[in-house]
Amino acid sequence: MKLKFATGALVATGVLLLAANPAAAATGKLELHNADFAILYTDPPKGCHGGPGEGTTVSNRTDSRVLLFPDERCLSRVYWPVEPGEVVRDRNVGSVQVLH
Repeated sequence: MKLKFATGALVATGVLLLAANPAAAATGKLELHNADFAILYTDPPKGCHGGPGEGTTVSNRTDSRVLLFPDERCLSRVYWPVEPGEVVRDRNVGSVQVLH
């Protein structure tokens, strides 16, 4: 009888932990643009997203830090963090990773 109660308590705790996890998307807008392309991500999900390339201006109007990468798959060791509310100019942005 005690074993069933303990198992039920663990399952209930697991359900509560899942419900308490933060959303997997940043809230707000992430704008990326250069002379050739403009990309707008609204409430971007966590993960790697494409960027427009060289000469990019990034306006991070989300509640999450984002990382800018020169490669197209967020894999290079070189990256630039952009904090919420920050604008950076003239970066080579092959991809952007949303952390929230």
